[in-house]
Amino acid sequence: MICAPDGGILDDLIVYRLAEAEYLVVANAANTATVAAALHDRAAGHDAQVARPDRRVRADLPSRGRMPPGSWPPLADIDLDGVKYYSGYRFSVAGQPVLLARTGYTGRGRFRAVHRVRRRGVLWRALAAAGAGDGLVPAGLAARDTLRLEAGMPLYGN
Repeated sequence: MICAPDGGILDDLIVYRLAEAEYLVVANAANTATVAAALHDRAAGHDAQVARPDRRVRADLPSRGRMPPGSWPPLADIDLDGVKYYSGYRFSVAGQPVLLARTGYTGRGRFRAVHRVRRRGVLWRALAAAGAGDGLVPAGLAARDTLRLEAGMPLYGN
């Protein structure tokens, strides 16, 4: 969570440590500018830089709910059992460089892949094909929100 000065919640974000002094903040899409501004303000006077978000550069392809864990292994160049909960790893999925993370964002320990927007179609088609035999279908934000509610996890604005 990133809090407002009055203690309220600005967003329920996730922060990945990519290197010794490099972090990736994944905020809710509607709050990206708000979170970036808050981080920029908080970095003032410190030896830190906050890059403004560019939604044209990164895309997020999360798997939620009933996504069969077995759908990812044929696509990833790693042993997925080694991907720790709420950790991110730079790997290749379906031949595409991604930050692969086991977020548990809906309380189910599923995976998300953060990758370049211009390559999202390649990853999407590979994942859809890998899970098709298990009934994998796309779902929207309402499905995600329902899963979070079932898991007892807070969602910004609720």
